[in-house]
Amino acid sequence: MRIWDRLQGSYVEEYRARKVSPEAVAYTESRLDRWGRWLKKRRPRIAIEHIDAETINHYISNCTSFRSKATVYGTLNTMRGFGDYLVRQGLWKINPLRWMKGPKVTLYNRLPKRIDQAHLEAMWRAAEQQRCGGWDGEHACPRNVGVGDRPILHSLVERLRWQ
Repeated sequence: MRIWDRLQGSYVEEYRARKVSPEAVAYTESRLDRWGRWLKKRRPRIAIEHIDAETINHYISNCTSFRSKATVYGTLNTMRGFGDYLVRQGLWKINPLRWMKGPKVTLYNRLPKRIDQAHLEAMWRAAEQQRCGGWDGEHACPRNVGVGDRPILHSLVERLRWQ
C-alpha cells in the first residue's frame, strides 16, 4: 500500500496549501494514517480502487465506538475530503462517502464550561436589544423568550446571584 502513503502525502500537502491551521493539518494526517493502518491490516488486502461503502461502514463502526458525535463527524468529513481527492486522481469513479450521513451534531450540545458575570450581562443586553421585548420582573428574562428557555435562563441568573 505504498500508493496509499504517496496519495496521503500529496493530499496532506494540498490540504496544507489551503492555509489551514497546522493543528488541523496534523489532525487530518493522523486520521488518514489511522484509516491507512486499518486498511493495511485487513486480510485479504483491499486495493484502493476497490474500497466500497461496506468497507467504509465497517471501518467507521470499528474506529468510532466510544467517541463523541463531533469526533465521528470530523473523521467522516476527513475521509470524505480524501475520497474527493481520490476521485480527482481517477482512482475512484464516485465518492461513496459523499452520500453518507454523519451523526447529527447541534450547536447546543457543547456549552462553555464557565460563563462569568460580564459575559452573561453582555448576552442579556444583546438579547434585549435584538428582541425589544423588555424584561419580565418575575422571571428576570426577556418576555418573548421561548417557554423552554425561561428555566435555563432563570437558573443561570440565580447561579450568578449566589456567586
